[in-house]
Amino acid sequence: MSALAHQALAESARNLPLAGELDQALRSAAPAEIIASALRAVGREHLALVSSFGTESAALLKVMADVDPAIPVIFL
Repeated sequence: MSALAHQALAESARNLPLAGELDQALRSAAPAEIIASALRAVGREHLALVSSFGTESAALLKVMADVDPAIPVIFL
């Protein structure tokens, strides 16, 4: 990664909310609301779901697809 790309990435990261702020804002939110919030915050080009396609992944894959079926899924 070039120094310019690294600097741009660092600057965009500074504009994201802190984990504590996200916890407070989304503590009682439904899973779909949390995913939609992440999508609005970073955009589809910076959001992906990592899945092993195990049993536990099915529910999250369903919610992600309901929110935006174009969100990329990375298979382990």
